[in-house]
Amino acid sequence: MTGGRIGTMEELFISRLKPGDVFTFGGRTLELIRVRDMTAYVKRATSSRGAMPQWAGNKMPLSSELADAALVMLARASDGRYDEPEMRALKPLLDLQTKWSVLPGPGVLVLESMRSREGHHFFCYPFAGRMAHIGLGSLIG
Repeated sequence: MTGGRIGTMEELFISRLKPGDVFTFGGRTLELIRVRDMTAYVKRATSSRGAMPQWAGNKMPLSSELADAALVMLARASDGRYDEPEMRALKPLLDLQTKWSVLPGPGVLVLESMRSREGHHFFCYPFAGRMAHIGLGSLIG
């Protein structure tokens, strides 16, 4: 409510909330005040429990074939081969990932954790297909 921007949220999630509902975003527990012009106005909630946002990404099919193809492309990048224009465009980002950690690849599960002002964060890159991602996300969550 003070005018600071927290971040971007899936419209479908926020549209299900009504004023007074509590949800977690960016490690903070927030209370929805109102939604106006595609902007959600919130304040810190006194309750420590709330709904957890979900993004449409969990509805997009990531087939096992697509996951395997992505791992092959990442393995090529690990070997310094950027054959496709999309991979050349991603090279700076992949170089940064390699500098900070490692790239996922066939037989390599990358797990990362970090702490920030907002709290503790956990990242997992299984590239195992949609059903495995949903199951793993539920288990970890």
